[in-house]
Amino acid sequence: MEDESWADEEIVEQLFQRQEAALQAVKRKYERLCRQVAGNVLALPEDVSECVNDAYFTLWRLIPPQRPDKLPAFLLKLVRNLALKRYAYNAAQKRDPNLRLPLDELAEALPGGLQPEEVLGRKDLAVAVNAFLRGQGRLNRQLFLRRYWYFEPLKEVAEQAGLSKKDAEQALKAFIDVVSAELKNDGKVQLVGFGTFEVSKRAAREGRNPRTGEVMPIAASKAPKFKAGKALK
Repeated sequence: MEDESWADEEIVEQLFQRQEAALQAVKRKYERLCRQVAGNVLALPEDVSECVNDAYFTLWRLIPPQRPDKLPAFLLKLVRNLALKRYAYNAAQKRDPNLRLPLDELAEALPGGLQPEEVLGRKDLAVAVNAFLRGQGRLNRQLFLRRYWYFEPLKEVAEQAGLSKKDAEQALKAFIDVVSAELKNDGKVQLVGFGTFEVSKRAAREGRNPRTGEVMPIAASKAPKFKAGKALK
């Protein structure tokens, strides 16, 4: 049987049997998609290649014991997370400053210092966001995931949805604006059954300069907080 014809279930089973041919089947079947996801985050070809190869290694390490129900989603999540780690390293080293736009769009709408990586990375927030998205139309879900999960260029997102770039941009802001507007007014946004976003106030206090160790004043501030609902407990 040719590698390209292997069903995902067969690939996972062969990975459990530690058959290297299964990993080659993964590469032949999903290499292009993996490189596309990594390339949406990383501009340097060598970083893309390293990220994708690391994802294959991680897949081999995780299966077994894990047995993913959806192999493509499992693999692409590995690629995405590894690409974000590489991006963070590049940013710290002032390498590859080209891609910040999708996360910048989220950051501009999130008040109080909440970072997009926190929204997309924290499990409690992710569950609530997913619950909200399930209540949206199929088109809105696809727009959000393509832009903010896979970091596809806005033009491509719009074309895939059959929308103008302007209409796609407005649709993408809809979810963020619902949460952001209330938080900026010290309000709350409740996703029924899952939890509540609200603004908490932090009193002025003293802290220490991490470089010098000297005591320094920290001004009062506001920060968004997520309180999980019963469905998450």
